[in-house]
This record gives sequence, C-alpha cells and structure tokens, in this order.
Amino acid sequence: MAGMCYNCFRNLETDYQVCPFCGFRMYGYVNSLRALAPETLLDNKYIVGKTLGEGGFGITYLAWDRNMKTKAAIKEYFPRALVARDTVMYGGNTLHTLSEGERNDFEVGLKRYVEEAAILAKFFRLPGIVSVC
Repeated sequence: MAGMCYNCFRNLETDYQVCPFCGFRMYGYVNSLRALAPETLLDNKYIVGKTLGEGGFGITYLAWDRNMKTKAAIKEYFPRALVARDTVMYGGNTLHTLSEGERNDFEVGLKRYVEEAAILAKFFRLPGIVSVC
C-alpha cells in the first residue's frame, strides 16, 4: 500500500519496507492502541505521523503542518486513567471517559492543560521553548 512516510512525510509511490528518503522503518513501526493512527487529519491542517511518546497524561506525535509545510509536534491530552479512544466509531479519533463520574476530573484536567499551554505560548521567543499554536 503506497502512502506517506510517518517520519519525513514524503509521499511514497510504492510499497516500501523502509522509507527511501529518511530510512524510517515503515513496517517495523507499531502504533499504540491508544494513539491516533498515522495519517489522521486534525483540524484539516495537521497530518499525524509517528508517536513520539506516551505518558500518563498525554500522547505526543510527530505531525506535518499542511499550511506551513513543516514538521510539528502535537501533544494530545489523554489521561489514560480517565479516558479511552473510540476505535469503532468516528474513525478512532474520539475520546470518552471511562465512567460518567470521571467526566468532571477530565474537564478539570483539560482546563489546566490548556492554561499551561497558554502560559507556555507567552515564552515562544525564548531559546529552548517551543511555540504553541
């Protein structure tokens, strides 16, 4: 199946075991069941690539910004003790709380997560600080 490399985001015209452009092992890559599938389109702007990391509160992805034509990192709020990804409906992109009682904890955590991103965004011109958009 031809597609795109999940690491360099180049289009692959044929079925490759290893990306001929960057050396990424396409078929050696195993995505977490919790993570978004590679090539998922977010906000009609970002194409999800490989998963960079996964922790108790989030999943970080390598992505391609279709507007800016550059790589980006996307961090998804995913507190695994509170939520699961719906892999059957909505293309596997929808999160739901494990119980109705955990919905409030999820909402409180999400608010803090967004507030932290807003604070970080104020420091985007400092060396070593990534920009937030």
